[in-house]
Amino acid sequence: MSDTYEMLDITLRPTKEVAARVLVLAALCRRAFLERHDPFDDLEEEIDDRLADELELEDAESERFDLVAWLADERLLDAATVGERALLQAPVGALKGDAADRATWAGEALVSLLWSAGMIDLPPSYDGPADLDDAWQVVPAAGDSTQEFARSLRLRDEETIAAERDRTEVWFWRIAVEGMRRDAGPSDVAEIDEAITETTEEAFGMGIDVAIGPTDFLVDGRPVREIDDDVLADVAVAAEMRLRAMNWLCGFGTGWDDVPLEV
Repeated sequence: MSDTYEMLDITLRPTKEVAARVLVLAALCRRAFLERHDPFDDLEEEIDDRLADELELEDAESERFDLVAWLADERLLDAATVGERALLQAPVGALKGDAADRATWAGEALVSLLWSAGMIDLPPSYDGPADLDDAWQVVPAAGDSTQEFARSLRLRDEETIAAERDRTEVWFWRIAVEGMRRDAGPSDVAEIDEAITETTEEAFGMGIDVAIGPTDFLVDGRPVREIDDDVLADVAVAAEMRLRAMNWLCGFGTGWDDVPLEV
């Protein structure tokens, strides 16, 4: 890492475009969570399990249909990528593999953009998944008008957003390089460790606000090099989604799918 990223030419996206992206990301999260929908859980001891599953699926699919119809009515489907539209329009139960779980990570990008828009007071903590409770308090739900939401969106000043983008990028770098470190041979590990220490000291000296120990970034108080692989995997996905959101917001790439993660 170096401080060259400070001189990047940032052009913030128009607020109307940001509002549309926020609403699409929120819809993706809601769609993904429907795969886990279980409104009849309390009744399963009283009714046949198979009937409970059928009622659950029917209820969730109705919610999904209403969600997509709402996006169409609000003219937001065009703001979704081809892949996002396919996920939104897939019937509940049709998503294969871990597609639904991957879609829930859109919440990480959602929270970053909501903070950038001043709708959440604090940026997300970088050592764990974001709490979406505050997001659901401010983002319109299916059936609500989105016009007032879009009109009220006001981005934080460019300097503040640029500083958060820098913080996001340096954290993403540290998590990404840890994956390389764990697969490297002894000589390469020594070189990587030296780069980690230098970047840690650089980030601290620049006042980049991440959890930092003497020679490494921290996840829940532990150096990144000491966390378990499954924790690293979760933090890595969150870091990628947040950097995608911040780089997109700052004008990098032509669309959501081609946002560069190394600028």
